[in-house]
Amino acid sequence: MPASPAMLKIASVLVTKSIGLVTNHFKMAGTSRLVFARKLQKIAYLPALQVQNAIARQHLDDIKSKGTSSVKNILLFYEHYPVFTIGIRNKSVDSKERERLESLGAEFHYTNRGGLLTFHGPGQLVCYPVLNLARFKRSLRWYVASLEKTLVETCERFNVSVTTTCDTGVWVKDNKIAAIGESIIRASVTFHMKNLGILFDIDMSAPPLGI
Repeated sequence: MPASPAMLKIASVLVTKSIGLVTNHFKMAGTSRLVFARKLQKIAYLPALQVQNAIARQHLDDIKSKGTSSVKNILLFYEHYPVFTIGIRNKSVDSKERERLESLGAEFHYTNRGGLLTFHGPGQLVCYPVLNLARFKRSLRWYVASLEKTLVETCERFNVSVTTTCDTGVWVKDNKIAAIGESIIRASVTFHMKNLGILFDIDMSAPPLGI
């Protein structure tokens, strides 16, 4: 299902900022650091996760067989149907709480990302970067800081004044507008999401950006 024109416009800016950041920081002869973007669409959480896993697996298989990966670095842009996800710190949700959340009309899934309980739904732009960090910089700190910089510049493009803090994410005063939850697997292949709450107006009784 296609996303709204407003979401497409914001995704376009985010693509420009993301690719521009990579291009400005890294220009080394003979090394491919191109980042491609996949068209924004509305999709359920599990199919989106399957796409991420498939691309990450292609990277790993390439590295295992050839010592390097020729698979494209890619940004996947989605808008999800209502879903709750929770990261590796999943002890905060027991079976009773899971049933309560699902009774609100949303799916519930455990993930291997960082972060706490998060709600994704209509009006929220989710970007899943699937990247081989070996082509850029083998530093998780640098990577997260780069994602934050990209999100800050995207918000500023729409005249939204934001800040960063010691906590991961991007904030409008005391409200989080963008969150980052990443998974780094073998050979420095990274995937999972950065999400930007844009037109979010649905109360599903959980932090929309995993605060």
